[in-house]
Amino acid sequence: MSDNPRSTNAFSEQYVAHLREQDEPEGPWVRDLPEPLVIQETGGLFGLFRPWQRPEAGDEPEATFTSLEDARLCLAGRLAIRRKRYYELQLATGPRPPEGYAVLREGAVVGHLRTFDPDWVHACHVLTCLAQSSEHLVTLLDLAGPTTVEQIGEILGRAASNENTRPQPEDEMLGG
Repeated sequence: MSDNPRSTNAFSEQYVAHLREQDEPEGPWVRDLPEPLVIQETGGLFGLFRPWQRPEAGDEPEATFTSLEDARLCLAGRLAIRRKRYYELQLATGPRPPEGYAVLREGAVVGHLRTFDPDWVHACHVLTCLAQSSEHLVTLLDLAGPTTVEQIGEILGRAASNENTRPQPEDEMLGG
């Protein structure tokens, strides 16, 4: 057994230390996850099963896919079907309010959209859910491909060294 109890990590020790300095233990959202599923090959397909189920025992999967990539993506996306919605668009009850349609996060107004676009707000909910799971985030990175992952490493490395890699909202984005 190794004398080093640390697990292998693709990121530098300096970058992980930088993350821990800024980290909120569980992020701003409380976990409210659906029951876990696992991928198992069954009859030439990739099935999503509950962890205790087995295709060889005759258990039926919750879903099946012809490709492993689609099964993995569906498994990650399933995280967003939780009961609690992080972001919602307040229902339109009349003409567009002057400030726009209210975007709610956990019941509080956090922004406004000029157009009534519930799909946009649902995408924010899905992204919030995926950002809470390292396993599902890794799935997305893995499916994005090696070039994208390499670029992400470069962006994160520059962020850890406090190198300005992206414009801040107060800069040219807001005319400030």
